[in-house]
Amino acid sequence: MKVIAMANQKGGIGKTTTACATATLLAEEGYKVLMIDTDMQCNTTDVYAAKTEDVATIYDVVVAKPEERVNINEAIQYTDYGDIIASDRLLVDAETILGTDKLNGLLRFQEALRELKGYDYVIVDTNPVLNLMLYNVLIAVDEIV
Repeated sequence: MKVIAMANQKGGIGKTTTACATATLLAEEGYKVLMIDTDMQCNTTDVYAAKTEDVATIYDVVVAKPEERVNINEAIQYTDYGDIIASDRLLVDAETILGTDKLNGLLRFQEALRELKGYDYVIVDTNPVLNLMLYNVLIAVDEIV
């Protein structure tokens, strides 16, 4: 499984568009692709018409308290546009929560990905801010666009 992040600390430069287009092209080539939206703006989540209420999101996989975290496979939504783990506006609290976990705060995304099964590619849309959620992603991915 190859994990690719679309990252830049400037907003409005096409990260979401690039992520969605890349995922779509790979899926059209026959690859099994998972999109993960880690941007609290939830734009990729909106493009995929994914739910954010009463479902597990990337927040529940990476940021939630240990006893409340869910397995990454349980957060996958199967939409008409492809498989996605939705973002969550609660990610606004990620910096504070991840910052209190001095041992594993930067490795939670990587740990979650180890549990992921059945995908050839994972495309990660990131937020335009250098924060602990973005660092989590950058540590875990194979490639950065």
